[in-house]
Amino acid sequence: MNARAELLDHGVNRRVTRRGFAVRMGAVVATFTLGPVVSQAQVFEGKPPMSFAANKRLEGWIAVNPDNTLTVYTGKAELGQGILTALAQIAAEELDVGLEQVHMVSASTARSPDEGYTFGSQSVEQGGSAVRSASAYARALLLASAAERFKVDVATLVVEGGVIRAPDGKQIAYRDAVRDDPKLLVREVANRTQPKRREDYKVVGKSVARVDPARQDHGERCLPPGHAHAGHGVRPRGASTFAWGRADRPG
Repeated sequence: MNARAELLDHGVNRRVTRRGFAVRMGAVVATFTLGPVVSQAQVFEGKPPMSFAANKRLEGWIAVNPDNTLTVYTGKAELGQGILTALAQIAAEELDVGLEQVHMVSASTARSPDEGYTFGSQSVEQGGSAVRSASAYARALLLASAAERFKVDVATLVVEGGVIRAPDGKQIAYRDAVRDDPKLLVREVANRTQPKRREDYKVVGKSVARVDPARQDHGERCLPPGHAHAGHGVRPRGASTFAWGRADRPG
């Protein structure tokens, strides 16, 4: 089941699209007045994503890298349903970066948040809402930091490609903001920021190249001497037979 079919399977709205579902994954209204970048946000409605319950740290979801790319961590696994593409689009949208700037780390026992199993067509509903909320919060913190630095109203700032610009032309990249304040995104995650409006979407809902994990070793290197590796393949269209030899095997 792909990510779009997964959205349809939830029964929330049988005509909902990935873009439409992203809009429905919670709405909160918040204001940020950050002195030394300490949030005074007030939440008016909306419950935190369920994945936040066991994964309470913002840095457990998002990291800004020295090359101004972002690493987004998810506990959901790519099983061919396109979940990594959907999550990358959500993060890119909320953080105002290009899709090529988002690197996904999926289902890593060493680093990813614990989001339980990947099953039941719940990856976008659970993982997507968490990535969306965490990304929106991270962006708000980065903007608030820039507003404090430039002594301007946060509403006057614009972001493109992970670079924040002020009306007078001053600018700062996300990487520089976290370099100067390493603790900026090291805090408890919060569902305090209103995600983007549907009409402002530039990435979510667009057809893009899939984000898939690198091909994985199929276990052949782990076989004891004298044992064979088993696999399965799909016969090419129109072929009556299908030979899968050593040279054809993936991994």
